[in-house]
Amino acid sequence: MLDRYAGAASPQADSHALSEEEVLEYLKNTTDYTLAPLAAVMAQTEAIGDPAVPSHEHAARLAWLGRAFDLWEREYPLEDPLPERLRTLKPLCAAIALRDPRFLQPGAHPIHQFLDILHARAVGWQPALDRVAAVLEQQIAVAVEHARSWFNNSTLDIANVRDEFSAAIERDQARAARMTQRVIDTERGKVKTQGAKREAVRMLNAAMEKYAVPREIEDFIKGPWYSSAQLLLLKFGADSEQWVRMSETTDMLLDSLQSLEDAPEDRRQYIFQVVTQLPKEMRRWLLSLHHDTEAVNEAMGLVEYTHLRILRRQPVELEYLAPLPVPDGEGKGGTASASAAGDCEEGQWFRIDRDNGETLRVQLALRADEARILLFTNMAGIKVLQASFDEFADLVEAGKVVPIPSGHSFSRSLAKAAGIETTELLETLVEVLGETPVEDSPPAKPQARPEGEPATEPQGETAPKPVTRVADDNPLNLPLVEELEPEALEEFQRALAGTREAPAEARHADAPAPGEQRPATQARVQERDPEALPEGPSDEVVPTSDAEQGYLLQQAQALAGEAPATAPAPAQRADRADAETGPTGAQELEQATSAEPTEPVARDEPLDRQINLTIDTWLGFHDVEVPMMARLAVHDPAEDRYIFVNRKGMKMRELTKAQLLRLIDDGQVDILQRSADFRDRLVDVRRAYDG
Repeated sequence: MLDRYAGAASPQADSHALSEEEVLEYLKNTTDYTLAPLAAVMAQTEAIGDPAVPSHEHAARLAWLGRAFDLWEREYPLEDPLPERLRTLKPLCAAIALRDPRFLQPGAHPIHQFLDILHARAVGWQPALDRVAAVLEQQIAVAVEHARSWFNNSTLDIANVRDEFSAAIERDQARAARMTQRVIDTERGKVKTQGAKREAVRMLNAAMEKYAVPREIEDFIKGPWYSSAQLLLLKFGADSEQWVRMSETTDMLLDSLQSLEDAPEDRRQYIFQVVTQLPKEMRRWLLSLHHDTEAVNEAMGLVEYTHLRILRRQPVELEYLAPLPVPDGEGKGGTASASAAGDCEEGQWFRIDRDNGETLRVQLALRADEARILLFTNMAGIKVLQASFDEFADLVEAGKVVPIPSGHSFSRSLAKAAGIETTELLETLVEVLGETPVEDSPPAKPQARPEGEPATEPQGETAPKPVTRVADDNPLNLPLVEELEPEALEEFQRALAGTREAPAEARHADAPAPGEQRPATQARVQERDPEALPEGPSDEVVPTSDAEQGYLLQQAQALAGEAPATAPAPAQRADRADAETGPTGAQELEQATSAEPTEPVARDEPLDRQINLTIDTWLGFHDVEVPMMARLAVHDPAEDRYIFVNRKGMKMRELTKAQLLRLIDDGQVDILQRSADFRDRLVDVRRAYDG
């Protein structure tokens, strides 16, 4: 990059070089964002008569960035006024390019990723999208202003700005993705139906071309039998044994309808055998009439009456039936249409000019080669255009289709501006930069991550572990109402109902994690170990902190429609056993695992420590996205397994000894309540009540 743009500096750069702070001040004061960063700095120095100019290195970086922005706007165009809004980030990028050596590696700096995400979200933006367009425009404006505040606060972490914008658009993107998937599923269903029609027509036309049949049988062949063939194809497919047998039955049926007036006796005997077994086969494949026994009998009566006439050697007038019409999409397109559609990939964006003068920014959501159609949606995931291969080829030939490249757009523009024109060169550069550490780089600050993204740690002997970020407004990381699956929601409602009636320091311990698979029932667990589970219903409760209790009550009110669900204010996580006497959960867990070796044990070596947990002990697991509470139901030393269930005996998870020890060492397990303690307290309460 320095070699490529070394000539951008003024000849007097060495003798009259601006300091880095002076260049940053000029960039901060830039008001004409149409100018390249270097031109904007030079214009300000000339306006005040300052003979100083940026140094050779600074000038080369500013010229490179200016070229990258020009390429970005030209090769990755957006609808107005978004380009004008994004140009205001040009001085910020220039300032960071001078300050941070990481900027020299395309795609490595958070500001590169921020601009890549901005473009990827805005590539389909159009003012005609109304509310969707207004929401995104506001989100971009807020994110840009937040990023530009770096000039007043150089400690601002651009990674946080990137992550905040990603979180802001995440819900809209998810909604659009769901809308698009519905459109795709609907269209795939139509395509599958059309394919079934074509295959059924092909089979029946081939059979009707081979055999002449009585005219009175035509309505049956082209009616119920044709419909049944389509249903069978939709259910089993064209490669199934069922379809092969129906095709054979069709040939057998038409063959059996041939006249026997001049046929030899062996042919008559053959037809007699066929006629005796044919009705059974035909009833099996008449799927379109399975709901109507009377209609089946009527259709079969017509066929049986025709067979009766044939077996009696009565004259039957035979003729070839007209073929069924071929559904749309069966015809083959020309070379032009095939080549035009051949370059299209699902997910690609296009700008398409309509005949009415309207311009659409659309994304190819579905390419159905079997039906030769292309389905396009807008940024909101709504279907806006469907075209056949031939229609799309005509639009391409008329110059009304322009592909819009997207994906890592700004990073690619930086690489191209540095002379990296091909993917091979870019991969080589990334490989070289990955092997050569950047010198004079400031220590990396902890960066916030989009929700659900795994944390990245420096490479070492241990692989990085996924870390779940706890939202500030939900410090306990409890499940939100809108995140629960229907089955879990019902369970959650029942648990919350018990919470309202229970004492303030307790709640039911069987709230399932959202979407948790529970394949085993209480009966199955008891079959494995009949003594593992107590007889009768369990009323065990586990203590909760005040913050968690308040959060559950708020969620219960939201479910009942009494008040909106609001998460508790940020607070330090309370120890679940603070309100209890005796050892805390952490102390109990420390007592439960007796560590005999004094030196650390490698993760890949066998762990010979003992786990002293009694049956019915409640544990809290934090190694999943939503914390899980489960009770130890079965410990089978021979099979090396610990089985944990909820209050109803439904299996929640199964661990080996090594896996459980690893979770304990990582601090991912808490002892919440021992059932023996609970039962002792319950006995005391009953005695006090009876006394």
